[in-house]
Amino acid sequence: MQRQPFQKLRFNLVIVLYVGWLVSGAVQALMPNSAALYYLYSLIMSAAASWWLVIDASSRGKPVLHILQIFVFWFWMIVLPIYLIATRGLQGLGWLAINVCGLLAALWIGFFAMVWLAY
Repeated sequence: MQRQPFQKLRFNLVIVLYVGWLVSGAVQALMPNSAALYYLYSLIMSAAASWWLVIDASSRGKPVLHILQIFVFWFWMIVLPIYLIATRGLQGLGWLAINVCGLLAALWIGFFAMVWLAY
């Protein structure tokens, strides 16, 4: 069985998203009003999500135009679900639901673990 060339990179970017949400929960517990950390977190998450979409589209043989990549970077929370449903149909909707639940769980685990450790 031959692996897709971008399969490992796509998986690594999903891990970056999960770890980012986990760290975000921990940071919110320690510094709830730090605007600089929220901006940094937002940039990292936008870059990881848009990079994943571009790599996934390229591996499917339909690369994303450069001007649309900028749009994806700024509006990834809207574009990514639309892309998943458009490219995978009902499987994309299931994949989206599982990962939204997983990302929220990672956020809460990071938050409550840091609250437990810090306070």
